[in-house]
Amino acid sequence: MLICDPPSFQKGSVNIERDYAKIIRKLPQWMNKGAQLLLCLNSPDLDEQFLKDEVARECPDCVFEQRIANPTVFKEAHAGKGLKVLVFSYLP
Repeated sequence: MLICDPPSFQKGSVNIERDYAKIIRKLPQWMNKGAQLLLCLNSPDLDEQFLKDEVARECPDCVFEQRIANPTVFKEAHAGKGLKVLVFSYLP
């Protein structure tokens, strides 16, 4: 399993809306067929669909499997504003 949990924003380094595509594009070089991929997104401004769309465009061999539910203590997550954790399978 490959886990990818980049920061949403890091001044001068990472802007997730701009840079997640670049990260996803590079992932296949580290995965074998059938590997699982766990992608995290903690931006309050971007929803789950953003991540699904980025994967579909940049790594179409990754197939969405499921979203992992957030613990109930993360109240903001239930409004779609908090952490999004999605699992994909790599099937080239």
